[in-house]
Amino acid sequence: MSGTRDLRAPTLIQNSSGAWYARYRSEGISLPLGVRTQRRPKSQAPDGATRFQWVQVGQYHYPKHIYDRFQSEFVVPYLQGTFVPKRQPSGVPVSKAIDHFLAREGLTESTRRSYASVMSLFLGSLVDRGMLLGELRQQDIDDFVGRPQLQSPSSRASYARQLNAFLNWVRQESLLEQHELAAQVRHNGTGRLGRRLFLSPAEYRRVRESIAEAASALPAFRKRSGQVSWTIDLFDFAIATGLRLDELVHLQWQDIRLERGTVEVRPKAQKRDGFDFMPKGKRARFVEIQPLALEVLERPQISGRRKDGLCRVFRAPRSTIDGGQPFNPNRASKIWRRHRDLAGVSDPVPLHGLRHMYVSYSLILGWETFYVQAFAGHASVTTTEGYAQFTRQLCSRKERDRLIQEIVDLGFSRP
Repeated sequence: MSGTRDLRAPTLIQNSSGAWYARYRSEGISLPLGVRTQRRPKSQAPDGATRFQWVQVGQYHYPKHIYDRFQSEFVVPYLQGTFVPKRQPSGVPVSKAIDHFLAREGLTESTRRSYASVMSLFLGSLVDRGMLLGELRQQDIDDFVGRPQLQSPSSRASYARQLNAFLNWVRQESLLEQHELAAQVRHNGTGRLGRRLFLSPAEYRRVRESIAEAASALPAFRKRSGQVSWTIDLFDFAIATGLRLDELVHLQWQDIRLERGTVEVRPKAQKRDGFDFMPKGKRARFVEIQPLALEVLERPQISGRRKDGLCRVFRAPRSTIDGGQPFNPNRASKIWRRHRDLAGVSDPVPLHGLRHMYVSYSLILGWETFYVQAFAGHASVTTTEGYAQFTRQLCSRKERDRLIQEIVDLGFSRP
């Protein structure tokens, strides 16, 4: 321990970030131990409210679970002469590898932001933010994916998939040789295309009615802001076209082809259109305008901006900027969750679930798979086939006929 005269003996230390290490001072070797704790002098007595049990050795205090592991894995083998410390593996720090992973080409801004948020949480869960790739253990991966803050199985599976994407990229770049680190993806019972991402037209109407009821309780100045009508317009257009949030943000009136009955989703240049935008598939596509989407475009608060082709179709409420200020996707998602909860929807469908509902509705109505793939912008027909398999197992024939009629009444057309 710290009182020994043998400089080769292992010493339990705590660095500036609160991470505990077994240090071999004569060789400058530090091996990580356990998790971070609150940074405090080792000689200071711990507070009574701490969640750790402490062991006092001389004038020093150590967390019991860390001290026990230090004794069993380092001190005892050292005294028996069976433990030889290995130097830290040379390599790239995890933080630097994450920076290169996020800076690679071919990622859309929304995907990059999603990866950045998950990678930031993963980096913060490590024992030391300066940890090297060679020091990663399977336990670090399992602790991150299995942490209690992730209560939703879908969130846990999403975090695991993004972490696996990072680990696969590390393997492809040969930054970490011969490793088998992977986050286990535990699928929930319904899967990605289960009922958690599906609402019947009747349930969706309940959500819209709850928005109208909430609007009646708002003060007059809040009604004049246009937030309530903007919310209904955005949700109706999203479920009727299946556009992603980034595509809705960058949708302009010049993309609406009313004479052809289509909406064009395309890459945009800053000099011509006022901003840079690249769709997820990196190519243009046309979406069939459903009657519900056409009815949204004819609403007074939307159609009044039709004269300017560069103007955004959906802009933030109370926007005074020419062309319209883009709405905040996080704000739209928050409004959707609030009204969804008010409607008493049993399944927690996210705002992006409106896109899944559009694909499911189109397949239930009888649209061919390759048409739906083109409208939704799926890179592979396998993705669309997954929706088709889900819709075939959704309900019986009698219930299916009733569901088709509800979808048509909502504002969808048959092929």
